[in-house]
Amino acid sequence: MTLAISIAAILISLASFAFGLYQYRSNQKVSLLSKINEILKQGYILRKSVQDLRDKIDVTDDIDSYENELDMFNSFIENIFSAALNPEKVTMEEVYKVERSLIELELSFSLLVKQINIAIEFNNELKAAGHPPLTTKTL
Repeated sequence: MTLAISIAAILISLASFAFGLYQYRSNQKVSLLSKINEILKQGYILRKSVQDLRDKIDVTDDIDSYENELDMFNSFIENIFSAALNPEKVTMEEVYKVERSLIELELSFSLLVKQINIAIEFNNELKAAGHPPLTTKTL
């Protein structure tokens, strides 16, 4: 009788251990997918910001076109998307590397936005003073 109870207890504990492993793997998968989703949202927000900046440059005709730089940002975002959109083959370490790349890209983009805003403001001040706007074409 005690042998049967011992065997039942061992089976229950093995089943509990197996279920714990299953839950751990499931939680890891959910955590990975959540992080990938967060990265994709950040990427789409950055892509929208790039398009907004492109529209702002198109409306403001007295600064140079930054098409090459903006296309470079879009290509980097596409690379980030392609790396993050395959969750079966991606590890959490790779996801964090992709996130770091996206953060670096966002910082570079914010510097470009500041540079363009300063150029627009400077050209507006030049126009107000009666001088032609300053672009690389006028240098």
